[in-house]
Amino acid sequence: MGLLDDLKNQAASRLEQQQSTRDEKNRNMRAVHVALREAQRYLIELSDSLNVLKPDVFRTFPIENNIQLDSLRQGDYAVRERRKAVDNQDYFEEVSLRFRNTGSRDLVFHKDTPSSIERTKEYLWGYNLRFECKEIKNERGLVERAVFKVASDIPAAASFTGNWDSGQTRLTLHNVEKLGPIEYLYTTDEIKHELLEELGKLLLGQPNNLRHLGRHQEMMMTSPRPRAAPKEVDYPASPVPESDPGAGLLDQLKSLIKR
Repeated sequence: MGLLDDLKNQAASRLEQQQSTRDEKNRNMRAVHVALREAQRYLIELSDSLNVLKPDVFRTFPIENNIQLDSLRQGDYAVRERRKAVDNQDYFEEVSLRFRNTGSRDLVFHKDTPSSIERTKEYLWGYNLRFECKEIKNERGLVERAVFKVASDIPAAASFTGNWDSGQTRLTLHNVEKLGPIEYLYTTDEIKHELLEELGKLLLGQPNNLRHLGRHQEMMMTSPRPRAAPKEVDYPASPVPESDPGAGLLDQLKSLIKR
């Protein structure tokens, strides 16, 4: 085989690989779109029901030691989405259920040393918490203590984000069970009603099996060095009708609305 024939074969092979990669990405893009569309439909129904029922779901977020934001009530649910146009057609990239955790009064506490004051500021900034810090200085003009007031208004979200390259979908719970993110990874075929129901139960503070669903979570739990699971927190369960224990979460919420 001559030099030119060899180069032509290499070029043909390269073009075939590139086309294969494009085809796979297109398949992943369509699969992610279908999965996120399913999530969007569920979350819209869930948020509509919760905004009518306004169930008592309360969260507690520790700051440090015995200092915590507590009795924060979930509410103001809204679904947001992000899409991207490809070949004149919109595809889902992300679907989020956003809400707020609010309390009746702000958290007020004090710190007595410059080092603890700075650590507390860094902590609150790190979690994007709104706060005020009133510093008290001594006769030499040096800060010796401070009074912190943290707003009892914590934004939260459950967000599904698709990856068109890998075909996977990541669920991020932000300021739901704890301050900051908790992430779960799924294949697109796992984003179905069963998983979404478990997410709904978690958001309502009810017993759920979310962290055990999905191939990725199973692999993490059975690996030789598993990553530490998020700490279980018991929250008051929101009311659900007892007349039909076999009904799904959305069906139960809808029946409450009709009463």
